[in-house]
Amino acid sequence: MIVMETNKTILNKILIITYYWPPSGGGGVQRWVKFCKYLPEYGFEPIVLTVAPSDASYTLIDHSLEKEISADLKVHTTKSVESLQLFMKLFGRKKLPHSGFSGENKATFFSKCSRFIRGNFFIPDPRKGWNKFAQEKAVQLIKEHSIKYVITTSPPHSTQLIGSYLKKRCAIEWLADLRDPWTDIYYYNDLMHTSIARKIDAKYELEVLKQADQVLVVSPAIQRLFASKITESKREKINVLPNGYDEQDVEVFPRSSSPVNQFVITYTGNLASNYPGDVFLNVLKKLIDQNPAVKIIFRFVGVFPTQLNDLIHTLQLETSIEHIEYVEHSQVFKYLNTSDALFLAIPEAKNNEGILTGKLFEYLATNKPIVCIGPSHGDAAAILHSCSIGKTFDRGQEKAALTYLQALVEAHQQTRHYFSKTDVYKKYSRKNLTKELVELMLAKK
Repeated sequence: MIVMETNKTILNKILIITYYWPPSGGGGVQRWVKFCKYLPEYGFEPIVLTVAPSDASYTLIDHSLEKEISADLKVHTTKSVESLQLFMKLFGRKKLPHSGFSGENKATFFSKCSRFIRGNFFIPDPRKGWNKFAQEKAVQLIKEHSIKYVITTSPPHSTQLIGSYLKKRCAIEWLADLRDPWTDIYYYNDLMHTSIARKIDAKYELEVLKQADQVLVVSPAIQRLFASKITESKREKINVLPNGYDEQDVEVFPRSSSPVNQFVITYTGNLASNYPGDVFLNVLKKLIDQNPAVKIIFRFVGVFPTQLNDLIHTLQLETSIEHIEYVEHSQVFKYLNTSDALFLAIPEAKNNEGILTGKLFEYLATNKPIVCIGPSHGDAAAILHSCSIGKTFDRGQEKAALTYLQALVEAHQQTRHYFSKTDVYKKYSRKNLTKELVELMLAKK
């Protein structure tokens, strides 16, 4: 950093290109809102380029995130031609499909048609109508502010093609932030791609991996996945920069526990049909039967899959389910901090070992015990083990999961609550992760 005579600091400018930005909600939005919050403390001035909200196709809205944007942050928006908006009008749909098709019935004729259209006529995704406008504005901003560093974050992966365009035309250091796999995402086959569509999409993916100066991913398994697609000499540029939690968010709501005759297990976020929700409900039923003197409640905050309604009815769990629709991120810790245990689910799909949802790190920050149903040798399991704050069980380990939850309930009745004995989880604070981001950028100097 260079200090001016006026004692004002000249910061390195970094252009962050992201489709999802407040008022859009979701983990991807939180990731870069938080980085922008802390980057100035490490000598970088972020400049954001995003789509105009009036043109955007958002699946979630969270106005609370707008309050976290500094008045000093420069945010530029451009228009977009949204294929999804046209699609919605043509087919009379009121809601955009969620990632992974959570809450949707994929067996209907309409669903199959819509997924085929999305997978074959909009490659890599329907939001690429923003690219032309974003590219023009990005070139202008790079020249105007003498920007050296550019970050493109996805999904939507079409945003990475903007970075590819800029790398060919501008003297920049390009960091491609790939929060999810691309052609290996767990619901990729649901998009019903033709062989030609798959080849085009794979070509885009490989170009980004080759051209980017650095590639950021959120888990070691995703790092290995992308590394397998490029030559060994290029693999060192793929770095893990996980999601995290903001200490300021955690402390808004005080931590508390339920009375001894009540036990609340909370899940936040979406739950698609290929998540092990059925496994957890089966375990929950047995846990309730084993503890007639305790009111056990499963609090679900988010989009609930319709496929589980029949199972809830069959297991007679209606009175044990507390469903709260999607809430603004500012309210999430209101529910997490007043829980007695937290449920984490990893979808059953190819390469699910590398799935690290943002909620994992916010769960960790509460210091509440976590029961995870997912790959026991996956990245989420490794983090829970290292932080000593939960356990992971494979789908076939219902009995072991039940034993773990039973121990939590019994400890709760004796007012002996489980807490982590280490502070390892603190390395996942947003501030610490921002420091890691800056170190990665400066390492290329």
